[in-house]
Amino acid sequence: MLDGVLSKFFDIEQGVPQGYTLSPTLFQVFINDLLEVVEAVRKGVKVGDTETSVSGMLFADDFVGMSDTPEGLQLQIDAAKKFTDKWRLSANVQKSAVMVCNENKEEPVEHRWKWGIEEIAVVDQYTYLGVEIAKDCSWNAHMSKVAEKGKARAGKLHPILANRHLDTRINLTVLKSVIVPPLEYTREAWEGNKKVVKELEAAQMKAAKIILGCSTRTSNAAVRAELGIQSLRSGRDARKLTWQYRMCGMGEERLPRIVWEAKWANKKRGRQPTEWVKVVEDVWKGLDIDEDETLETEGLQGFKEKISVACAERGEKKSEERTKLKANYSALHSVPLYMNQVNSAILRIVAGNDALSITTSMHPLPRTRYQNNFDSGVDSFNVTFYILIAFSFVPAAWMAYIVREKETKCKHQQVVSGVGLEAYWLSSYLWDFVSLMPPMAFTLIILAAADVGTLISGEAGATTFLLFLLYGTSMPCYTYLWSFAFKNYSTAQNAFLFHNWITGLILPIATSIMAFFDGKVSDVGDGIATLARLVPQYALGSGLMKMSFIPILSFFNDTEYTPLDGAIAGNSLRYMGVCSVVYFVLLLVFERISAGGSFLSGIYGKLVLGRSLKKLTPKQLGDEDNIDEDVRAEMDRVATGAADNDVVKVAGLRKVYPVSNGAKVAVKSTSLGIPRGECFGLLGINGAGKSSTLAILSGELPPTTGSALLGGFDVGKNPEEIHRLVGYCPQFDALFETLTGREHLALYAAIKGIPADKRSAAVNQKIEEMGLTRYAERPAGGYSGGNKRKLSVAMAMIGDPQVGNKNRETSEAKDDGSSTVVAELRELPRLSIVFLDEPSTGMDPMARRFMWNVIMRIVTENKECAMILTTHSMEECEALCQRIGIMVGGRLRCLGTSQHLKTRFGKGFQLEARVKAILPEETDAMMTELASATNGQGTLGNDGGVLRAALAAAQAPELEAEVSPTGRGASIYHAIANQGGVPVRDLAAWICVEKKCSKVIAFMQQQFAGAVMREKQNAKMRFEFPPQKNQTLAQMFGVVEVFNGFAAQQEEELGHAAGTMYLRVSREGRERSR
Repeated sequence: MLDGVLSKFFDIEQGVPQGYTLSPTLFQVFINDLLEVVEAVRKGVKVGDTETSVSGMLFADDFVGMSDTPEGLQLQIDAAKKFTDKWRLSANVQKSAVMVCNENKEEPVEHRWKWGIEEIAVVDQYTYLGVEIAKDCSWNAHMSKVAEKGKARAGKLHPILANRHLDTRINLTVLKSVIVPPLEYTREAWEGNKKVVKELEAAQMKAAKIILGCSTRTSNAAVRAELGIQSLRSGRDARKLTWQYRMCGMGEERLPRIVWEAKWANKKRGRQPTEWVKVVEDVWKGLDIDEDETLETEGLQGFKEKISVACAERGEKKSEERTKLKANYSALHSVPLYMNQVNSAILRIVAGNDALSITTSMHPLPRTRYQNNFDSGVDSFNVTFYILIAFSFVPAAWMAYIVREKETKCKHQQVVSGVGLEAYWLSSYLWDFVSLMPPMAFTLIILAAADVGTLISGEAGATTFLLFLLYGTSMPCYTYLWSFAFKNYSTAQNAFLFHNWITGLILPIATSIMAFFDGKVSDVGDGIATLARLVPQYALGSGLMKMSFIPILSFFNDTEYTPLDGAIAGNSLRYMGVCSVVYFVLLLVFERISAGGSFLSGIYGKLVLGRSLKKLTPKQLGDEDNIDEDVRAEMDRVATGAADNDVVKVAGLRKVYPVSNGAKVAVKSTSLGIPRGECFGLLGINGAGKSSTLAILSGELPPTTGSALLGGFDVGKNPEEIHRLVGYCPQFDALFETLTGREHLALYAAIKGIPADKRSAAVNQKIEEMGLTRYAERPAGGYSGGNKRKLSVAMAMIGDPQVGNKNRETSEAKDDGSSTVVAELRELPRLSIVFLDEPSTGMDPMARRFMWNVIMRIVTENKECAMILTTHSMEECEALCQRIGIMVGGRLRCLGTSQHLKTRFGKGFQLEARVKAILPEETDAMMTELASATNGQGTLGNDGGVLRAALAAAQAPELEAEVSPTGRGASIYHAIANQGGVPVRDLAAWICVEKKCSKVIAFMQQQFAGAVMREKQNAKMRFEFPPQKNQTLAQMFGVVEVFNGFAAQQEEELGHAAGTMYLRVSREGRERSR
């Protein structure tokens, strides 16, 4: 309409897009007409016993159709589809759904509804505007969801609600505006599920109690009274009554009134009324007024006020007089004092006399004996707790030291050198026991100074002392037994510390608490305590804690306990006393089982391997291996007794290790004899069986089968006698980092039985012999790798008198007094066997050569001593050993002297040659030759033509092919590629070297058939070539010498031979380790 004139009508053929001005108006016309179209189908849902039916409802722009039958609903859908098409609109079928309510489970509806050709989904639950609608017409799912949201909001707002600096009114406003509204939403539908209503109430009260900062046990009624709020149920009841009032005032044609009357019809027909109707009746009776009178005479506002009062007072106890008291609970007497003031005020009002008052007096009652004992027990428990924490670290330190000695082979070195197993463990035991005395004494002094009566007074003091004393006698051996389970000392220390905390802190606390209960709990605690007392850490902790709880236990059990009672500390004392002896015996048994070839170790080996050993085939055991003729001859020599006089005799030695999936054969039936005065070299790669063989011979491991005799004594049966004859140098230096070199040698001299008056001379001799004079007074932890190996060899040799005779003779010539020292040393005990496990590892070439000289003197001068040398170096074996054995896969593959092995298994020769260094004059001369090609430039660029011209000018064009990533000129190639050029002087020096090397290469290929250069490093070359026909080794050396002689006579090399400065020819073996 414009200026009072209505516009002309026009047809809408395509509809109006969303967002246009007319869109809302046109859609409202459409949606209202749609409702009429659907109702015209007359297939709706009847209300009660009336003729009224409902076919559809409108919610804003959403439409809901309803029908009693599946067919009726489909007719409604078809009518809506036809009307929508007429308006040229479309429906969103993907967002539409059908829900079958109050379905008969015995005859479920299987109908499928369609919007045209599109099928509409059938659902059991549908969410609309945040409300969960269920097919059983229950609101339980929706109410549970609302309750969870309320709790979540209360949790998120906890920092605000719990803020004591904010006024309560602010927090109450947050409660009423943020948390309560979602809980009250659709509250008229809270019927039939008290559990859901309880969850909603709990969500509201959680936030309310956070505001007040009170306990969760505080009465809900008290919280509501404090904040001036009502329960959600009371608010709901009031609102439902208001709705009922309004529906009663509606006309009979209004649908809400018809529905309301249908609900009340249930009661009129004598049926059980619904719960919400019953609520209405109860509240109405509480008002004590007539229902009709209220509806006719009361206005809406007055009616609502009476309803609110009735709902608020329902379920609450009425009080004639109420006084609200707020007190600070941190003040112990504040509440009675304040209440006294209130009572005094009431007294004055009632009596009408302001002078009256009530006087309150408060005096603490005398402390009871139980209170004193309880406090004393708690104090003692706290002290005991910290004592046990401190004493958990002491055994962990013992464990770390023992495992560290085992890990670094220090223990094995001492045992091999002559320390008996009993002596080793007894000395460790005594030292650890003595080391425990200072902390024990300090603890007792602190307890006495702090006057911890339950632990220190009278009989308790003696009991505490006995607990610590027996702990000191039992805990070391218990710790040593656990050391067999670890290989790394840091892991052992941490694991055992954790073990001590569990057994010494957690378990005693748990069993002490369980003792206060009756029945099964106490019995289980007693059973745990009986087993746990086998652990000294638990026995100590349990004894001290039970002594702390004596007053409390006496009160609960109505029994007077003493510290020595079995239930207190008596059992712990008895257990630790017995375990002190038992654990030491077990320690020695375990030690015998784990080391050497004793009877116990044999039993242990059979038990561990068990069936795995029987399942091994002859092939796995090595019985079907092809045995070399030299190895077979040695086996026969041992078997026939020809090796009985040898200082080392090994017969059928086999070592099998248990593994997760069976067994691994490390040493396969090895037989060997080593006579006196021989150095035997044992070669092989890692895992070949060398270390296992040496470990068996030195007594570290027991053999699975076979026997080993050293100096006529069996390794397993006579370990002590063998250790007096053996010197042992382990693969890794078994040194004490804080001891000096001199102290190491003095220690092992004493272990090997050198008299005290002759010990200093023996130590000085070894220090001088090994070249350790400068380092003798320094801690061994600061030695270099080479010096550590020297010290380890000196420790292995310290008991041998004849080592270094040559040096002693020199000393005699220089000093007349030294002859006395020599005479004394010759009377010392003599070593028969020396084991050297890779003695020169980590040494520089000079130190290695020095070590070889020392070992050679031992071998050549001490004819009574046999030596076994394990190494990876064939060169070392050639220099030191009379015989060499090569192990592969646990078996000796070949045996004999170095020359014998080369003769039998040699495949050719190696020749190493190095040309003399290039002099500056030669480089200058070569640069002069290159000047024409480089035009006097100092750097040669990456132009290939210039390089080719330079090589041609130097009369070495053949070297161009060598300038490649893998050729002899790789350094020149990479310099040009990476730096853009190479200095001409560097190129000239390289050409000089390569021209000389080319002559050597040509000579080798001409003189020795099949010669191949395998390696070249600047001026050094290594060639390999097969044996030459009609040429002996001497003749081959002669050919090389002739070449050197002629090379030195070249005019351009006059005075500077082009031959080799270093030449080495060796014969390759089939089993060679370099």
